[in-house]
Amino acid sequence: MNKNKRLEKEKATQAYAALGIGLICVFFGIPLWWKTTEVYRVPLPYDEIEALTDTKVKYTVKINIINFDQDDQVELPKHLSKQLNINSAGAILSEYIVSLQQATEAQKTVLESAQTLRDADSKLGEDLFTQSSGYHVILLPDDHPLKENTPYLGQFNVIFVCSIPKDVVGSSAKIARLFHNVLSRHHPLERLYEASAGLKQLKPDKESMRSLRFHTHYDITFTLFSRQPDIIDARWDMEEGVRLYLQPLLDKLKDYVDIKVKSQTLFYPGFYIRPQKDYDTGENFLDLQNLPHMINPLETKLGFQASNNPNLNFIVYVPTRDQSPMYIRNKKGERERSNSFLSPRWGGIHIYNTPSPGPNDTLPMRVNIDLHQVMQIFLTQIRMLLNLQVRSSNVTFSPIGSAGVTEWELAGWLRSRAVENIVSSTSTLQSLAKLLGEISNIVIKDAIGEEVKLAVSSIEESIKLLAEGKDDKAFFASKKAVISSEKAFFDQSLLELLYFPEDQKFAIYIPLFLPVSIPVIISTFHAIRWMKRKWSGKLGEKKKAE
Repeated sequence: MNKNKRLEKEKATQAYAALGIGLICVFFGIPLWWKTTEVYRVPLPYDEIEALTDTKVKYTVKINIINFDQDDQVELPKHLSKQLNINSAGAILSEYIVSLQQATEAQKTVLESAQTLRDADSKLGEDLFTQSSGYHVILLPDDHPLKENTPYLGQFNVIFVCSIPKDVVGSSAKIARLFHNVLSRHHPLERLYEASAGLKQLKPDKESMRSLRFHTHYDITFTLFSRQPDIIDARWDMEEGVRLYLQPLLDKLKDYVDIKVKSQTLFYPGFYIRPQKDYDTGENFLDLQNLPHMINPLETKLGFQASNNPNLNFIVYVPTRDQSPMYIRNKKGERERSNSFLSPRWGGIHIYNTPSPGPNDTLPMRVNIDLHQVMQIFLTQIRMLLNLQVRSSNVTFSPIGSAGVTEWELAGWLRSRAVENIVSSTSTLQSLAKLLGEISNIVIKDAIGEEVKLAVSSIEESIKLLAEGKDDKAFFASKKAVISSEKAFFDQSLLELLYFPEDQKFAIYIPLFLPVSIPVIISTFHAIRWMKRKWSGKLGEKKKAE
């Protein structure tokens, strides 16, 4: 009897011990393992990111008409608003706020004292630009001595337009075309928005194929390429050329992008260009279809660019003595006036012909590159590649001069770059949200969460500022959004577990936990069965006693 009780007591002890270990594993072990091995993921604003897709981008343009005409133009703002807002139902919305005021006596005096419209722009335009924002349309009478047949655009956000006598609708149509095609550039903005958002498969146009996409940093490299340094000693003072011709543009853009400039001189006789020979004139020439073949051999000699920034290359190529003079001919067989060509999103090449040394000249013959000629060409190409330059056959443009970029060009550039940045950063955030939603084992650190939240708030702020007509502030907000979204998307910690599939976890945990868990599960199972039998026996004895 004592032996049976002892055995029963041992079984009870074993059962309670097994059950205790099982309960500890279930209520303490598994939660502790789950907590210590879970992937840390900061909550992200997925709903806000998704809502950005349906948010319409809208820009506002303020136009102040200053009437120098004697005729009453009170109906002009209404007709102009109607003409301008005709395209407000597309992919990107626009709003034009038009106001009208009569010219003051001081403004009339300034205009009367001006000899040319350029002179009037430098005096009247600068004063209006510093006093108030937006665009100013100077409406001149039809018989004004400074009138132009086409609208005149100066250095500032001031447009000189000659009114059409007794035709308010015609005058408003002329101004509306100017804004749509040159100043606000609504259709290019729509194309940019649709292309960046992937809404349509658009046919690439020259402007979109030529210009670079926005980056916060750019590198510009000027290269003097001479194949016969033993015959022609070509030299340049590019530091002085940058200071005189490029620095004004860099100063205008320094608050918006960081552009680094460097130069080099290369002497390499192995590179060979085979121009065609015109035996009638004795000239060597390159056809337009042969120009792309000139870039790849030159590019291999330019050196390695140790930078992640987009690099623009501008090359001055000095032909050899037997190939000089060398010219570029267009499809009509005529010389290209600049003797240079532009390669989209890459840079430009200028062929610089030098005098051939005479039989009695000392070799090498020293040649100083005319930087005025070269930098004027390269400055135009830089403006085209950065999408700063706007041209139209129906507008008279004031010479850029030493400014590098006009105020109205800069305003349009900021507006288009803000739209591009908004769409680009939104697309980056949506791709990131989709990636993190599909792969649950990627760690999302606090820093990534902060960058994502900053990007979302910056996009919303940029959209708001753009709708208020504050293009410069909208650009800065969009730039912040691009930087934060890309920093979050390309964070190194996200890539560490990107290619670590879920099934590999089982390959790690099964050899570790399976040998331990099987005895625990079996012991717990037997303990539960023993307790059930014991409770069944007690219930049977209780019924018999009753």
